[in-house]
Amino acid sequence: MKWDGFDYWAISFTESEIYASDDQSMKQKRCGIIYQIIANMVENGTIVEPANLKDGVDLETALSTKKNNVNYRFYRGIPNSILTSFGAGTRTGVAELTSDYAGANSMISTYSGENNHEYFLNYIRNIMWFTETEFNEKYLDYPLIIEKYNLVVNYMLTNCGLDLRQIAGK
Repeated sequence: MKWDGFDYWAISFTESEIYASDDQSMKQKRCGIIYQIIANMVENGTIVEPANLKDGVDLETALSTKKNNVNYRFYRGIPNSILTSFGAGTRTGVAELTSDYAGANSMISTYSGENNHEYFLNYIRNIMWFTETEFNEKYLDYPLIIEKYNLVVNYMLTNCGLDLRQIAGK
């Protein structure tokens, strides 16, 4: 059985699930399936991340968990992580990892390295999950995050014909 693509989407729901599902669980399923298609395309090189995506983003200096520190991850252009499952199947059903933890520097290793697309993919997940208004309100004080959000939105729209913001708004 194939576990990705639109054929998977077509067989992922029974009629009773469609009518019984709440908006949140449908959003999780929708985002999860569409994201998997996009992630596969990024990983196989069909979608190439913007060359300038990491410009101005320091992925080497240790992060601070103090929100008033210049090395706090939001100031460095690193938004909260959105789970690839968008929270579906998790105990809490929450899609976003929001806590600042002592091991915050593991984020740097998560996003670093040649041919590592996680930084790009996390922005894609954020754009798919939050409406533009929600995202802008959340990161209003962090211009680098807003800049990278807009860069990814425009890049995907221009180069792939995908308006990822529409996924969040459905």
